Amino acid sequence: MWGVVTLLAVVVVTWWSGVDRFAFLAMVHDSLPVVLSLAWLVGGYALFTNRWPLAAAAAVFVGLHLAVVLPPLARGPVPAWAESAPRLSVVLANVFVDNRTPDRAATALVRTGADVLVVAERTDEFMTGFRAAGGENAYPSRLDGPADRPDYAMTIATRVALLPGSEVVRGGALTAIHAVVDGGSRPVTVLGVHLSALLAPGGFRSWRTEIRELGELLATLTPPFVVIGDFNSSRFRPEFARLVRRAGLTDVHGGVGKGLSRSLKLSARGFLASVPAFTRVDHALVSPGLHALDVQNLETAGSDHHPFLAMLAVHPDPSRGLRDVPPAVAD
Repeated sequence: MWGVVTLLAVVVVTWWSGVDRFAFLAMVHDSLPVVLSLAWLVGGYALFTNRWPLAAAAAVFVGLHLAVVLPPLARGPVPAWAESAPRLSVVLANVFVDNRTPDRAATALVRTGADVLVVAERTDEFMTGFRAAGGENAYPSRLDGPADRPDYAMTIATRVALLPGSEVVRGGALTAIHAVVDGGSRPVTVLGVHLSALLAPGGFRSWRTEIRELGELLATLTPPFVVIGDFNSSRFRPEFARLVRRAGLTDVHGGVGKGLSRSLKLSARGFLASVPAFTRVDHALVSPGLHALDVQNLETAGSDHHPFLAMLAVHPDPSRGLRDVPPAVAD
């Protein structure tokens, strides 16, 4: 059991210090709540066998586990302005490049009636289903990202006209879709991203480059904006947490007390598809001027990712300068 305690110590030290050079550590950090739950087993064994030094060590890691898992479960306060503010509903769906029922996935997304659809792993088959479901009529404005990497092709479709500044952004390793939409009282930027998968060849190296370039891109955006997509990272990976912190953003799931909800499944079909999702890699991060009122998972519809719908309140005062206001003050 002391070996487990040593392993937990290594995990916590590398996570706390933000060690970010090894893919296997990134995977461990992504699963931090699960890894730290081993401390409860060690503690129970130590108490049952009267091994008090081991029990004391386990208690330290039990405390750390609680410190990690409890804050994401606490719903933040709803600011007074959000009660009557304009609403913007956004759906994110990684529809899976090998989806065997893309028409069902497309129909499910169109039926949400959301103001903005952000689609990752877009395929020709999905777009055929999208048109058949009336998607082009319901969402007449659309930006399609490049299809040179089919696993990372993205689309943003909206019910209203895209405003000036809407474009596909390609720079360095990062590709993003920069859509500007009417938020009721002010323009809102929706930035769609899909970062490299950890287990793809060279994926972790690419991911680290993309997360750095995304941070640079966020520094150029004017609030309010939402960064949404498949980040191929959980909220617990140090580099992802640094991005959120430095940009002054709020993860919508954490904001509504669902920070431990999960989106990525082991498989889209077969026996493993029946296993519940094990981590969240699909996120929406909001700047000051936006507040998440609710977030709901949607059916997978043939994908290995749960889509979700986020209902956002848009600050009603277009004259208010929010660029340098920290989220707690802006909200």
